[in-house]
Amino acid sequence: MNQKFIKALMLLDRGKYDKGEESLKAAISESDNPVELIQMNACYAELLCELERFEESLVCTDYVIENAENYDCIQELETAREIKIFIEDMK
Repeated sequence: MNQKFIKALMLLDRGKYDKGEESLKAAISESDNPVELIQMNACYAELLCELERFEESLVCTDYVIENAENYDCIQELETAREIKIFIEDMK
């Protein structure tokens, strides 16, 4: 697993959202592993939704939904769909 992604998860778990987001964005920009990108985008979508940055979150959820079906990323796909429904219901 991508070390920056692991660092981001640890920071987010500790409530350090700004630094966690920085690390997560860096991990996404450096990764070329499609499964990791799906996992990271699902995580980022959750973070952005939590921070009420809904439009940005939808970009990540769309990425996951478009790509997760090609891989065995069931949990990430479910997460993305739930976030998307939540955001659309708010509109």
